[in-house]
Amino acid sequence: MSTYIIGDIHGCFKTFKILLKKINFNPNQDILWLLGDLVNRGPYSLEIMCWILNHQNNIQAVLGNHDIYAIACYFHRKNKKNNDTIDDLLDSPKINDIIYWMRQQPVIFFDKKIHSLIVHAGFNPNWSLDQIFLYANYIEMILKSDLIFDYTREFHNIQKKKLNGYLNPYEKWYFYLNYFTKIRICNKFGTLNLRFNGNLKNIPKKFLPWFCYNFVNINRKIKIYFGHWAALEGVTNVRNIYNLDHGCVWGGKLTAFCIEKKTYISVQSVEFKKK
Repeated sequence: MSTYIIGDIHGCFKTFKILLKKINFNPNQDILWLLGDLVNRGPYSLEIMCWILNHQNNIQAVLGNHDIYAIACYFHRKNKKNNDTIDDLLDSPKINDIIYWMRQQPVIFFDKKIHSLIVHAGFNPNWSLDQIFLYANYIEMILKSDLIFDYTREFHNIQKKKLNGYLNPYEKWYFYLNYFTKIRICNKFGTLNLRFNGNLKNIPKKFLPWFCYNFVNINRKIKIYFGHWAALEGVTNVRNIYNLDHGCVWGGKLTAFCIEKKTYISVQSVEFKKK
């Protein structure tokens, strides 16, 4: 049995299938850990989600910002953006099953046996491990509950606001969600800069990648795998933290990391050409 961690797929189903063939994926015994952003931007969001539903016993996924966005569009379609590529997903007869599955997924997953944690983007470097689990559980509780309709109704409005001071319940949910699904850089107080999406050389002053701060309360033996930040091209310069978003949807590669063999396997995007 092999366990493969795969970075952001973004609806690039053809590339995903090529990667599965290259790793000799065996649905009778292998496990895939998916780092979120399963849908949108690429052309085959419906195909990838149908495949995942058919192989859900082999899947451990965490949600990314585009997956959360798809859930919000499902409940409030009028807020969908013109450049999204999830119409086929939202119009599918299978959409209820797909969204139900998404809502059951966590925003972090931690395997105690192998001291490995997966998350789509990251988390506030000032949080302890207990806080990370607490805030993740808060997000997941809302996702699974009937409250999700109201929370996603506020979702699009809150995205346009700058959050300051006291946060109402909707803002609090979105505040935590931003860390797990959108963080790239922050200052020493954990304040986010969500506009930045460049590489390590272009980070503005007084900000650092979230993973470069001293994790006082987190055991350095824990391996952390994340996606979301394609401009890193897999480089973190931190021994126990790994980025697996290699920019498939931007014409880069889709990458899998085999936990047992400690090897990377990549294939070039077939949906998009490198610009």
